[in-house]
Amino acid sequence: MEQRKITRSDLVSMFLRSNLQQRPLTLNVFTGWVFATT
Repeated sequence: MEQRKITRSDLVSMFLRSNLQQRPLTLNVFTGWVFATT
């Protein structure tokens, strides 16, 4: 369970970083999505 959470967090962090470099606006959208999912 914990391993799965860590993997997801790692993936999100990587995705967010990649998107942040390509699209700074995505950060706002992603943050909102993460907050809604949490």
